[in-house]
Amino acid sequence: MNTYNSFSVSLRAKSAKWQDEMYAKGLIQKPTKCCICGQTKGHFDAHAEDYTEPFEIGKTDRFHLCYICHMVVHCRFGHKGGTRSYDPRLDKSRTELWNVYLVALDYKICFEPFYRPNWNLFFEECLKGLFKKRKCFKVEENDPQLMREIGEGRYINQSTSSNVFHKEATGSLF
Repeated sequence: MNTYNSFSVSLRAKSAKWQDEMYAKGLIQKPTKCCICGQTKGHFDAHAEDYTEPFEIGKTDRFHLCYICHMVVHCRFGHKGGTRSYDPRLDKSRTELWNVYLVALDYKICFEPFYRPNWNLFFEECLKGLFKKRKCFKVEENDPQLMREIGEGRYINQSTSSNVFHKEATGSLF
């Protein structure tokens, strides 16, 4: 785990622990559909752009993302200021990845899912390979605009109660 959106590793870890406790108590459900690409198979994460405390249902678990969308979101910045070493040679790859993925989303193209997190495979096939080795298929619905809004930083430090958003996005308050 790295620093993200200026939120420290320790705060992000604390958020992850809170989220695990909410799952264990049945107060929130683990994601089963990506709110960006529409993927319903594979590994999913609840992603946050805002890690301010107090953690809240609908804020800290706001974006239900498949592994690919989650990694694309994180790759848009690289690791500047993070705990991993920053490699400026990958800046072009990150920009290309972001642009290729947005075009795919615009055409309602989804890629073969990852069934477990695998950064090395994502790095090779998606970041460096720009999805050329991953099978793709069309989806009925997706939300490329949401990906653009996340990319623009629209949801960073949005400390508001988001239960209404969560209900609209998932069909339930939890």
